[in-house]
Amino acid sequence: MIEAKTARRLAGLTSSTGHINKGYLLGLLLTIVIGTIQFGYSIGSWNAANEPYAILNDWDHDALLRNNAIIQTATSIGSALGALGAGQIAHFGRWKCMMICNLFVILGCLLTFLPQFSVVIFGRVLYGMAAGGFSVFCSKYISETAPKEIRGSCGGLT
Repeated sequence: MIEAKTARRLAGLTSSTGHINKGYLLGLLLTIVIGTIQFGYSIGSWNAANEPYAILNDWDHDALLRNNAIIQTATSIGSALGALGAGQIAHFGRWKCMMICNLFVILGCLLTFLPQFSVVIFGRVLYGMAAGGFSVFCSKYISETAPKEIRGSCGGLT
């Protein structure tokens, strides 16, 4: 097994002299932090889309309120399932798990373009599962890859 110092050097975080490659580290951390933003975005993104769905499906005001609550709940349930199930796939490695979560985001977003309400709900559950997975994997990945000199500061990004 590669020790942590060698792994960071191979990943580009530190040079052979031991100095931290700040540009690479900043890019890596900002990219990973985008994953943690998915959790809040998954909740808020539906708020902008609910009116077009209401017009497309001829929902009245009561149906809009009811369906909006159902879709938001599906996203929250998906987030809980994703966070709880993250431990089951963690043995693949944090990076691969984040890539799996990205696939869930893409698939979930594509499903929400379809006009059937049940498919939209399923898409939002998938999107929520990705957001829950991101909330687990991104913070752990940052704490594992950041050099110990700045690990606490980097952990604050999540």
